[in-house]
Amino acid sequence: MRVQCNRASRLAPFAFLLVMFSAGPLHARQTRDSAGITIVENTRPLWSATEALRLAGTPSLVIGTRPEPPYELSRVAGAVQLSDGRIVIADGGSLELRFFDSTGTFIRSVGRRGEAPGEFSAMESLARLPGDTLAVVSRFTSISFFSGQGAFVHRQGLAAIPRDVTLGIPIAAAVLQGRAFVRGVMTQSRTARGARWIDSIPLVLVGSDSVQLGNFPSMLMVPDDIGPRPPWFGPTAEFASDGTTFYVGYGGVYSIRVYSLDGRLQRVIRRQWTPVRVTQRDIDAYVTEWAKRWIRATGPDAERQRQDLRDDPYATEVPAFSQLIADRAGRLWVREAHLADAPRAGNLSTSPLVPSAWSVFDARGRWLGDVAMPAFFQPMDIGQDYVLGVARDADGVETVVRYSLGTAR
Repeated sequence: MRVQCNRASRLAPFAFLLVMFSAGPLHARQTRDSAGITIVENTRPLWSATEALRLAGTPSLVIGTRPEPPYELSRVAGAVQLSDGRIVIADGGSLELRFFDSTGTFIRSVGRRGEAPGEFSAMESLARLPGDTLAVVSRFTSISFFSGQGAFVHRQGLAAIPRDVTLGIPIAAAVLQGRAFVRGVMTQSRTARGARWIDSIPLVLVGSDSVQLGNFPSMLMVPDDIGPRPPWFGPTAEFASDGTTFYVGYGGVYSIRVYSLDGRLQRVIRRQWTPVRVTQRDIDAYVTEWAKRWIRATGPDAERQRQDLRDDPYATEVPAFSQLIADRAGRLWVREAHLADAPRAGNLSTSPLVPSAWSVFDARGRWLGDVAMPAFFQPMDIGQDYVLGVARDADGVETVVRYSLGTAR
């Protein structure tokens, strides 16, 4: 579960001297900094109208509509497609991994609630690693690995971190082949009232050996009567991994750092972006929609709660992005932040309430173009020619759906 108050950070400094490395068309330019890191500056997308990807108008597969227990989904933590077309769903309600064939027919389930090997105390996310290895993250405790057939392999505890690293509460940010990127919550001291600052979090690459990546920007913070807190609509740190590459970016700027499996910084992806101011109209719309979903009081009590929400601190600008997904084709998908998504859970990275727009970058960090996805659809696994994710209807009922992905040709 992702909540708005989980993050904190300050950007690890870049080397500033840029030396021209190569120049392509006006769309993208590569440079190297003084440490030899490639920086990709993108000004506009590369795709032509016939090359642009788009989702099919209707799903090619829907799982969750049959009135039988294996098809009843709740709090889906992840869904992936295996190399042979089978679908695996991490059902957070039952704490099971459910296997379906390529047509969406239930095959079997593994796991249950518990603490024994192959059991789960919670499900945060599901990842498919090379070779169809499955990794289930239990947020604060461990990562459980399974084969593509559902056999339990081993469990990696998040406490196995070097003693000289102060992480606070360790949380798996992403899972790689044989490793895990782990972030921790760091508590910063309160500053003078009225000031705003960016909290930082440490990142560690955990495996047979551990690599400390340093502190990274994580969350915009403001002082409050009961202690520091993030403002509504504030930028946060976002993470993604395809099993061999790790991405991290902070939504206060359009800049994403790309790391290899051994913890080496490979490149920095940047995209031209013009910040958009948060207006009073945006705040009023948020209060109205939040109240419809979450305020149960009536009369003067309800109005007091709405006014308290109006008086809360808000970010002054819409973040550059709100989510990252690394796909199976070496591409990075970056979701545009949309304030209309905030009323569902108070942040911008949960299931979209309106259609979402995703900027797609290739393996070299070049901006290819943008892809639109439907409202109430949260993508979880993107392949060469499909997008698999969770759809929610007006009553919040979940289904796992797959859309075909291709060009207009």
